[in-house]
Amino acid sequence: MNQTLKLPVGIENFEDIRKLGFYYIDKTKLIEQLLQNWGKVNLFTRPRRFGKTLNMSMLRTFFEIGMDKSPFEGLYISKNKELCDEYMGKYPVIFLSLKGIDGLTFEEAIIRITTIIKNEARRHHYLKNSDKLIEEEIKQFQSLLDGKADDITDSIRLLSELLCKHYGKKTIILIDEYDVPLDKAFQKGYYDEMVELMRGLLGQVLKTNDFLQFAVLTGCLRISKESIFTGLNNFEVLSTLIVNKNIEPTFSLDTERLKKDLDDISTKLPDKIIESSYYIDNNNLIITKGQDGNIVDVSQMITVIENNIKNLNVKDNKIEIITKSKKPNEVDIEKIYNEVHKDAVDAYFTQEPLAVFPSENGMDFDISIEDAKKLLNESEKECTIPLKVLYPNVTTNMIGSEAFPDQLSSFSTNYSAQNVNRTTNLRLAANKINGTVVMPGEEFSYNKVVGERTIAAGYKEAPIYVSGRVEDGLGGGICQITTTLYNAVVYANLEITERTNHQFVPSYAGASRDATVVYGAIDFKFKNNRNYPIKILCSVSSGVANFQILGLKTSEDYDVEIYSRITSKTSNSINSEAYKILKKDGNIISQSLLSKDTYKRH
Repeated sequence: MNQTLKLPVGIENFEDIRKLGFYYIDKTKLIEQLLQNWGKVNLFTRPRRFGKTLNMSMLRTFFEIGMDKSPFEGLYISKNKELCDEYMGKYPVIFLSLKGIDGLTFEEAIIRITTIIKNEARRHHYLKNSDKLIEEEIKQFQSLLDGKADDITDSIRLLSELLCKHYGKKTIILIDEYDVPLDKAFQKGYYDEMVELMRGLLGQVLKTNDFLQFAVLTGCLRISKESIFTGLNNFEVLSTLIVNKNIEPTFSLDTERLKKDLDDISTKLPDKIIESSYYIDNNNLIITKGQDGNIVDVSQMITVIENNIKNLNVKDNKIEIITKSKKPNEVDIEKIYNEVHKDAVDAYFTQEPLAVFPSENGMDFDISIEDAKKLLNESEKECTIPLKVLYPNVTTNMIGSEAFPDQLSSFSTNYSAQNVNRTTNLRLAANKINGTVVMPGEEFSYNKVVGERTIAAGYKEAPIYVSGRVEDGLGGGICQITTTLYNAVVYANLEITERTNHQFVPSYAGASRDATVVYGAIDFKFKNNRNYPIKILCSVSSGVANFQILGLKTSEDYDVEIYSRITSKTSNSINSEAYKILKKDGNIISQSLLSKDTYKRH
């Protein structure tokens, strides 16, 4: 098989591994043990390619203020809620990797160290505007940003101090590959000078730093305390080779996720099995017979992957996919019938409490089950069974005034009946909406109810705005229906969930009193936030487009007023706003902003 499963070898960013869906060996128990076995300064020594940088990235993601917490969901550490609440996302973090410090001379190495510190300072650029720092401290931070610190050995300590003052929390310092500068210096002949520099740099930040919460260093070499770590107290060395503390990695595999991914691979095999299936296309049931093929052997693959991870055997980042043959499921026509068949449901309502129960269309075979079986047996690969829609005797729109006793709102706009095409479009849109019942909590979508404006649907060419120009377009004018409905909805005190103003102020409504729609792009939506259903009635006749919203008034209802005004004008634009005012017995209860809009001027 050429199909392979990728593992995240060489990826060192914790967030990338978790968010991009790579398989991850859960090492988050390290966080718990690091905090429980407390050391002010902790040195982890590991061989190359042993996950040191990834672990440091994990620590930064866990502790740093403002980091996304979602990558830890489902991992070991997330089960320790008390620890997470106390430490996750609660500290400023300095994260430095020294693996790029490689200079032919000591001077070149200093430049690279300065650049690394400068880049980390830039990551905390917000300190330039901190109201917790005095002017002199901001100048010192600027020198770090510019790579011009007076004393490079004090630069990391200085940054930790500034972060501590800004957040009011001591700083966690993570230094990855601390030994690389020493190794490169030894190779290039300036080892003594680099030892002296690193002793000063690390001594300042780790030994006499009142702004340090704790520090973690990683490297391949265990440099003697008498060299760069001279005089450092509370210093813990944690190693796979020399162990002062028992830090046990926790290995776990998300088997449910793995099974899902392996099942997904099964669907992509060149000789994959094709299962029997069916779907409904208009008024036809299409049944496709399956065929033999291969699937991934999930149980064997999980065993292989677990063994490879435990043994760190991930050579070439590839694991061969193991497959097995499988026959497709048999077509069960009676089971399919039971899934497809649905009786029609009549609409009805109750008075106490007032509630409307909407109608539902049903579905049935248009032939007998025996005839369906015969068709299936006679077909080689695909079988088509005709269906029929079962209609209710009482539809929701038939429910009358008893269910909707009160008029909640009404709003009208005027149109020119002389424009025949535009009038046709208004009536087509209004007829689609007329009688619509919106249940409590349900959202009304104008585009969903009215549908696409097409020639087949009867829509005509009428004036519309296109890029600031008036042109004939299919369905022109129906935004007047949207606008009229929008105002009726506001007066009914329903919740507007989506509304967009026109490019220009329309003639049939004032500024901030309109709503436009474009099928597939711009919609008008509202939610029935009442405890009872509502019904929309609309008519287009004799130059008047009228909407009424019916329902049941309660003691919690208010009188609604809309106040709109032009806030400013320029040669090119008009700015406006609208407010909804709620009144009770003539007294203002509340006032809320409906919209702030900008229009182009003609």
